[in-house]
Amino acid sequence: MPVQALSYVYARALARSTNPASVQKFAAICEEACVAPDVVKSELEYLLKNTPDFFLDYIALGKEIGKEATSKQLNNVAKTIRGGAEFKALLKNKMSLGSATMANFGNLYTASLPVWLGAGFLEAATSDKVDEYTKTLGHKDSPIVMVGYGSGDAAECTELTTKASTWVEASRRINIVDALETTKVVVTEEQYRGLHSGKICEDICAGARKGTFVIDRVGTRNEAAFQDIGLDYYKYVM
Repeated sequence: MPVQALSYVYARALARSTNPASVQKFAAICEEACVAPDVVKSELEYLLKNTPDFFLDYIALGKEIGKEATSKQLNNVAKTIRGGAEFKALLKNKMSLGSATMANFGNLYTASLPVWLGAGFLEAATSDKVDEYTKTLGHKDSPIVMVGYGSGDAAECTELTTKASTWVEASRRINIVDALETTKVVVTEEQYRGLHSGKICEDICAGARKGTFVIDRVGTRNEAAFQDIGLDYYKYVM
């Protein structure tokens, strides 16, 4: 999904660019996608000016014209971009750091963004290109944007600042790889299925948790004076 998002942003940037080289590149990609450039630009202008309510459009226009139809040709261009060598090189340059480490994790939901960030910075800080990365950042703190996606309104965008003087040390100290190795609990297939289905309710990781916060209980009160139903209460395990 992040790759799809990047290709979509890439397509939008090309469609809106007035740079002659970018205009030419956009036209070539549209030709490969069998799409007219003006049609793609019209879809984009509609999205930018009208901020349509896709749900209401779906209800009003029917199943055959829903969310995808509003930017269908733009999506076709993005799909064509994803298959190109230039975009694959961009992915390797911009989105490869931390990928190998993150392959060891499942869907972390809320933790996905910070763990991806930690994994990416750790690989940069421990690679033979660390001097190159440090030079790229320079001696000034650099602003970065974390963009997370989710269902419905769960997506989030957070502005952060990379500290030029401490990012290498901090990344090595957090060390996502070591943290995974020292805290992981190996489960059998039977245990995994039981945990996933809810048949196993006991905490099979109780003995492995030290120096961390865990969920102690889940709130159940739903009264006029106080409600905590569904809220997690944490405790610190020494």
